[in-house]
Amino acid sequence: MIAYYPIILNNDCFINNITKINMIFEVSRPKNLPVPNHDEKNISDLALNEIKQKIKSNDGKISFSKFMHHALYAPDLGYYSGKSEKFGKSGDFITAAEESGILGRIIAKQCSIILNEMPDASIIEYGPGSGALAVSILKQLLQMNLKPRAYYLVDVSEDLIERQKNRILTELPEIYDSVVWISEIPEGFSGIVIGNEVIDSMPFERFLISDKRILQFFVAIEEEELVYELESANFEIKKYVKQIESKIGKYLCDGFISEISFKGRDWINEISLKLNQGMVILLDYGTSRSEYYSDDNNKGWMHCHFKHHKHFEPLIYPGIQDITTWVDFSLISETAKANGMMIDAYLTQAQFIINNGIEDEFLGFESMDIKKQMELTRQIKLLTLPDKMGSNFKCLVMTKNFLRRDLVNQTGDKSYVL
Repeated sequence: MIAYYPIILNNDCFINNITKINMIFEVSRPKNLPVPNHDEKNISDLALNEIKQKIKSNDGKISFSKFMHHALYAPDLGYYSGKSEKFGKSGDFITAAEESGILGRIIAKQCSIILNEMPDASIIEYGPGSGALAVSILKQLLQMNLKPRAYYLVDVSEDLIERQKNRILTELPEIYDSVVWISEIPEGFSGIVIGNEVIDSMPFERFLISDKRILQFFVAIEEEELVYELESANFEIKKYVKQIESKIGKYLCDGFISEISFKGRDWINEISLKLNQGMVILLDYGTSRSEYYSDDNNKGWMHCHFKHHKHFEPLIYPGIQDITTWVDFSLISETAKANGMMIDAYLTQAQFIINNGIEDEFLGFESMDIKKQMELTRQIKLLTLPDKMGSNFKCLVMTKNFLRRDLVNQTGDKSYVL
């Protein structure tokens, strides 16, 4: 058994000090991370105990993706399936949809083009959170005298579904009967699929390159603590890493750590197969394969959020913190293209917002009081500035079975990098 203790030299790849000790990565607790309150600690302890039981019943270890599934989605105990506040100031992180209605109105304008082409089209939104994005999209569409045949919401959290129902019923009672909660996209669906910050939180695998070997991260127990255990990767991971190296034209350097989202790939595969005609709009923090697996990014893209503190240790606080990674949009686009989808645009979020009429948000700006002017300016800066969400967040727009190729404003399109 082998332990790998990474040593960082400048900005180059990790150099590993390899010794024959229990094949374990020790977990370091981040400094200055808030301490969970009493109720949070109880929830996390219950989630931890359940994860330990899963590990003990599975020959002493589980893959990182299975650990992540239990930490985020275990019934009642997972981060997303539990009842804790996740979004906004009282939660762990903010999303563009929760911060303001601007993003929803922008997405609605893109949707309006499809709804004008397909009057009977429906909309499906995955991972709708509190329902804020759905409300802002529907309000904007109603102002444009457009109404989808149905607005479907897909969520795994019963708690969030209740919040979504209450919000939509309160803010849009006139359209509530057109909103339907489903578990997956129907076969032969025609319409628009929206995913805002969805793929990043799907369980993913982690791997390490060591002396030309491809090792896989597992989660095990050592002295009643969760630890990483490294073993030779399974066939699927080895095969995909070889594909990465072939496509980027070089071997990943020794000590390289990164992630692979097979769940994200399978998700877009299902959507693109079941979609008969329509558009898919995905927004998330991510990049192309060449950057994702570049030497400069040899530590990977995974990170965690707890009470607005970003850190890099997923094995602590199971059930009460978010675990996420950047999206490899090359993998997503290639999977969709293989099922007959067209890549219409791959843009920064800022460019997508600009292309879809951000200037409308400034109508009446001069007549606003100073507080409203400042708040609107703050919201737009958050969505568009490079050091905020403007550059790291990307928008991938894809269509299927449309003859028209002018459904998307392609100004700033960078799909050639995918």
